[in-house]
Amino acid sequence: AHPTDVSLCPQLRNCILELELPDGLAAAIRGILDELGCEEIDDALPGAWQAIKGVWASLWNERAHLARRKMKMEALAVDMAVLCQKIVDADYAFVIHTNNPVTGDKDEIYGEIVVGLGETLVSNAPGQALGFVTKKAEELNPIVKSYPSKPYCMRGGEYIFRSDSNAEDLDDFAGAGLHDSIPIVESKKFDIDYSEERLMLDDNFRSDIMRGVAKIGIEVERAMNGMPQDIEGCYKDGKFYVVQSRPQIV
Repeated sequence: AHPTDVSLCPQLRNCILELELPDGLAAAIRGILDELGCEEIDDALPGAWQAIKGVWASLWNERAHLARRKMKMEALAVDMAVLCQKIVDADYAFVIHTNNPVTGDKDEIYGEIVVGLGETLVSNAPGQALGFVTKKAEELNPIVKSYPSKPYCMRGGEYIFRSDSNAEDLDDFAGAGLHDSIPIVESKKFDIDYSEERLMLDDNFRSDIMRGVAKIGIEVERAMNGMPQDIEGCYKDGKFYVVQSRPQIV
């Protein structure tokens, strides 16, 4: 087939989605759900298996297939694991670029914050995030570049399954996000009333959140030996959580 031919991708995905759950794997999934504190394992197991298959099947989504072609990487060369994470039903989610991707300034952090889960941020949902920059200094002074205007936020989800493979985070290629991340329970959409949103009304709170996010960027970059990082995380009940970090493509 021609390198850009994606006509077989739906059939290949369906082959994976039709697989039945082996007993041994069912026991392993039960163990993972138990470790994550799932109280209704029997109810969650079918959805977990569907999510795992969905992640595997996304190896054959059109974008992943074309990206592998671009990288001259055969599908058989892909080693994929499926991670299961408990979703923090976040008050706010953020993304940090420890090198400002707009200006190329290596001494400046660029961050974005949205209400609710990060789904509206990483999926390019309509509207803007709270965008800010700050120099990497001992005293952080974030400057707002855009105020949030996304019309809705996402909440819920419980557990999410996502890929971890050697076809992501490759040198000089922004491959992260090629494969699907699938929650057991779909998150729900809620309209945002910014006239009552603390992120807009409370200047001190907004500044504290931005400084906290920027500090995370500095600390994670330092832990990665100064390599620029693309970081995702969230804020819930006064605590920050780092969900993942990958090398920033600059």
